[in-house]
Amino acid sequence: MATEDHDEKPTASGDDEGARQKPPGTDEAEYARQAEEHFIDDLIACGAAVPEGEELPPRATHVISYDEEGRRTVRRVRFAGHHPPSKE
Repeated sequence: MATEDHDEKPTASGDDEGARQKPPGTDEAEYARQAEEHFIDDLIACGAAVPEGEELPPRATHVISYDEEGRRTVRRVRFAGHHPPSKE
């Protein structure tokens, strides 16, 4: 049985389906910027981040601020640990 040489490393399951890959034609800096934005959006969606200056709800772990260029930056202010159940 002949084998082929591959430059790509297979995932633990043996296939590349579902693996996050850089979209074709995207440079590294743009890919990193998109990944950062996606990460911040996910933090906001799950209630783990709030804008700087707002009171932190019990489950929030990050604050979002803006740099000189208007880009969002995120900073961890505490770790998620045991929180009392919310009263909602």
